[in-house]
Amino acid sequence: MVATTLLMAALAQDAGTLIQTCGTVVRSTAKDLDGDIELYEFRPGRDALRRVSLDLVDGGFCTPLEPGMWVAKASGISVMQDDLLSTSHWVVSSRFTVPAASPLTLTVPREAKRTFVVKDAWGRAVAGRLNVFDVIDDLTTPIWNAPLDARGRAVAGLLPDGEFEIRIEHDEDREFHVERRMLGPGDTLVTLVVERPRSVSFRALGPDGAAGDRLMVDGERVDCISGLCRVRAPAGATSLIIEDRHGADALVQLPAKPGDLTLPPVKLAAKQEATVRVLGK
Repeated sequence: MVATTLLMAALAQDAGTLIQTCGTVVRSTAKDLDGDIELYEFRPGRDALRRVSLDLVDGGFCTPLEPGMWVAKASGISVMQDDLLSTSHWVVSSRFTVPAASPLTLTVPREAKRTFVVKDAWGRAVAGRLNVFDVIDDLTTPIWNAPLDARGRAVAGLLPDGEFEIRIEHDEDREFHVERRMLGPGDTLVTLVVERPRSVSFRALGPDGAAGDRLMVDGERVDCISGLCRVRAPAGATSLIIEDRHGADALVQLPAKPGDLTLPPVKLAAKQEATVRVLGK
């Protein structure tokens, strides 16, 4: 062990730009850890380049590294299992700067069963798929994903503590909801709120009571069937204004609770194209 340390110090001295960097991997509930560690040079916007792969000796490591930003990823097996919320396999990662962070201490996180509940702004369950990414990673491969059930729930058997990016593919034209969360041991129930548009239905009638059949919403045509028109309003919308070319307009207030709403008839001056404006976005 002494000879190895002396050799690394000699390499660092010869290289000139390399700095001896040491670290330890600790865990409060299981001191006896066996595993290895990989060190990656961190380059924003590009794939990380692996530089060093080492075995952990008594939970520690030492190696010469170039100055700059690095990512440490350690994994292994816990010899002791006195923590009921943990498995025998562990993974821990961290960003650090050479030479600012030496010695470096990596703490193995607890893993907990976590229930994700996804709702919209009005408390309705959201259908779709939930993906969890480790922010330390490259954010291209989820560490866990699952479909949301009819109650908008997905249960992860064991997820570690740490900062994660959660992406939800929900049932509104394949839209995404993305947010970052810091999860600790006590975060076993994670609630996420997704903003979705509302489907609003109403009847557009001309002065003679005949049904209108064409609307324009944000420059896009909406076809109506027998005067029954359906438009999509953002989650924060409070009302709609329907106008026709003769200057007639109607203000349609949206109820506080959502749903596939059928609102009162809208009287226009003529049976022709009308334009919908959304208020309160």
